[in-house]
Amino acid sequence: MYCRNHAALGSQISAIALLLISPSCAPRPAANAPTRLAILRFENLGSDPSTDWMGRALSEVMTAGLAGAPGVVPISSGTLYSASTRFAARPVSAPGISSERELALAAGATRLGYGYYTVRGGRIEARFEVEDLPAHKITTAVSDVKEAGDLLALAASLAHPLSDRLTPFGVSNQQALEAWSKAVETTDLSASMALLERAIAADPNFGYAYRALAEREARQDRAQAAATLERGLARGSKISDRERLRMEFTLATVRDDPAAKERAITRLVELEPREPSHWSSLSEIAMNRRDYRTAASALQKFVELEPQNGGAWNQLGYAAAYAGDVSSAEGALHRYEALSPADPNPLDSLGDANLVNGRLREAEEYYLRAIKKQPGFLNHADLYKAAMARLMTGDVAGADGLARQYADARAASHDAAVDQFRAEWLWIIGRRAEGQRRLLEFARAAGTADAAARACAESAIWSLLLGDRSAAATSAAHAATLAATPPSRTLAALARFLSQPQAGAGATQGSAPDLPLTYALLLASDFKSAAAPVERIRKRTAPTSEEHSDVLMAWVLIETGRPADALPLLRANIIPSVAGPSPLLSFVFPRIYYLRAVAAEKAGHPDEARSNYRLFQQLSGDQPLIWGEEKTAAANLSRTPPE
Repeated sequence: MYCRNHAALGSQISAIALLLISPSCAPRPAANAPTRLAILRFENLGSDPSTDWMGRALSEVMTAGLAGAPGVVPISSGTLYSASTRFAARPVSAPGISSERELALAAGATRLGYGYYTVRGGRIEARFEVEDLPAHKITTAVSDVKEAGDLLALAASLAHPLSDRLTPFGVSNQQALEAWSKAVETTDLSASMALLERAIAADPNFGYAYRALAEREARQDRAQAAATLERGLARGSKISDRERLRMEFTLATVRDDPAAKERAITRLVELEPREPSHWSSLSEIAMNRRDYRTAASALQKFVELEPQNGGAWNQLGYAAAYAGDVSSAEGALHRYEALSPADPNPLDSLGDANLVNGRLREAEEYYLRAIKKQPGFLNHADLYKAAMARLMTGDVAGADGLARQYADARAASHDAAVDQFRAEWLWIIGRRAEGQRRLLEFARAAGTADAAARACAESAIWSLLLGDRSAAATSAAHAATLAATPPSRTLAALARFLSQPQAGAGATQGSAPDLPLTYALLLASDFKSAAAPVERIRKRTAPTSEEHSDVLMAWVLIETGRPADALPLLRANIIPSVAGPSPLLSFVFPRIYYLRAVAAEKAGHPDEARSNYRLFQQLSGDQPLIWGEEKTAAANLSRTPPE
């Protein structure tokens, strides 16, 4: 399961050979590998709790200062707290040696920095030590005393033995630093934002504070977050180039501006090539732009810097899979498996990597291995994925058997929606009339109004696909009266919008978001108008997303006379959702086979066209959808008999 471009970017990223890693807590670094240093929160040995904030400030300022140091990869506190889910939650205000050591080991640190301090008589005394984990020895020990109001100078003094090339933290006022440090450690959102405003007031050129405030504001008001960042960027060169780029990247994220995000992250990668989060961001942008080789190269760099990060190996596996490199994908995912040997997710991801590349038997085997390792994993989803992998081979009977196993497993878990899946499966394998009848029966007998609402909304969409707008309107209206939660309300609203007469024509006036607009235009066969919203969806979603926007775009391209451009978008198989069939799945499955057939036929590949026409016809079922492609497939098969 996948855990979220310009060609010129590819030349800026070198392909890094995958590292051999060990899942041990303190891996011995490869020759010439950079030191992975985690500086833990300093411990306050004094009696004054009002100075506790200095512990976080010292570790953060020192970590940031070492960002440009040769041969050192400083591990940020953000990385520490996201590195592992194996440990219980830790308060970020707790002393680092007691609360962050295990997190640092999980993040792949090869050296730990920790220290303590005491404030008395207006002065701060501190000691800092660095432990070489593989060698089990202290390599650095330094003590210093400064005026209590000169914490920045103290942090620089303690970090100096590690590098004489320290990057300034970007703040000159200790009151601002204090407010920022307290904001980082509070769990109260309002209090945190108030502290960050205080930090900015004390030092209007404190870029870190603008970013931290905007990230919190974005949870409630993205426009306010954007205004905060613009306020900071207006300070111009008073804020360092690096920090302005970070702020520009955050602003582009808040505004959902992929091009601006890419410009900022490209510069940041050049300035800070040893910052793992930059490579992660670059890979995400490249994946959304379908530049899979660039995404894989960025992730290779990421895992060089964070070899213990299983999630990064997982994402690398998907990037390589979508690039068509199954061998590299499996290599990355086996590294992920080595880091998490008890976790079935690597096997699920190996199934996806093979499925994407048409290795359907191998995909099914991996899915079944995942479910064997942990039978209830993802609510038995790998049985459904195995059924879909078998269905893609054309073996409907075999797929049906696996789907029954999936349904039986859900029933044994007392899943109230299992009968809805049984109806959905009948629809998927082409028994559409029976599937819709069973879905409506489920809606009438559903134990909750919300479950009935989802079933009625899905039935409305199916009716639209069959050309019965009157039945669709009735089901959609009923769904709207029953829906009680945000997911069911959203689906009911979509069904009601699509079932309105002339929904596609009304939507083109900009009155609907891209997703309902796209489906309305497709239902209206207005493929030319659908191109723009589909492309916008593609730019902000990964290829693994449930919108399957690559298939939708290929459909639009074929219908508007550009079948050659559609071919690359149809190469990958769609990955089944772990939540089971989507109500909108019929827009792309089994249509993908019809689209492949048309594109292959136009490209002069008759054998490929014929096999895809045959598979599409085999899965199309007993009731043709409104576009009438079933008749076209049958006619083309009759016109081009096998040699």
